[in-house]
Amino acid sequence: MTLIEQGLRAKSLFDKLLTSDVADGRDYLERSATWLAKMHNCHLRITAPDEFLAKEEIRLAKYLERFTEISHRHLRKVSDLIHALREAERRVVRSYADLMVQGHGDFHPKNIFVGQDSQENRSTLFVAAIDFESSLVLPRAFDVGCFLAQFRNQFFAHPEIMQKYPEQIFLDSYLRGAGNVEPDFLRQVELFRARTNMSIAAYLIKVGMGESEDLWRVIVEAEQALAHV
Repeated sequence: MTLIEQGLRAKSLFDKLLTSDVADGRDYLERSATWLAKMHNCHLRITAPDEFLAKEEIRLAKYLERFTEISHRHLRKVSDLIHALREAERRVVRSYADLMVQGHGDFHPKNIFVGQDSQENRSTLFVAAIDFESSLVLPRAFDVGCFLAQFRNQFFAHPEIMQKYPEQIFLDSYLRGAGNVEPDFLRQVELFRARTNMSIAAYLIKVGMGESEDLWRVIVEAEQALAHV
């Protein structure tokens, strides 16, 4: 089997934020949020709308299984969180099924690329995204919550980045580009932030970091996010 991909002369948003000055970094972050809003505003529906909850059921069960397999000491807490996530996601889909759109599904700084076609012409700067393997018809807040959770996780070892680029920059830019959103959109963002943290926690278990401080942090942050749902 052969996979052919178009070449992309660009660097990930993750790498760009580590090396850019604040003005450029803010511009890249705002453009990334605007790109996401524009994609959502296309109101595409390529996959079947009912796939989202079906696949979420499988994924959430898999996340819990990571903890169950090793009888992790935080299994009970994680089980309660995942149960709450499952019920909250169902409520969102019931309430806003008609507003769901084809989303990215894994939108984060390492899947976003920033490039410039002509180094002498700033107007040729562009933002692109890769890895649409998880793309589904989903609530718009899913991609936003995913980005915010992954942004914090990926840059946790670089506190200066989180200080220079507070998450409100991304969130405000998305809201400007998206226009009208659901009345409880920000609560949905917290829901999917928590959901992404459970994905990160399961990954940490997978790579042998089940007793790390990072694992406890993402579990606590998931619990805190759910408290706002």
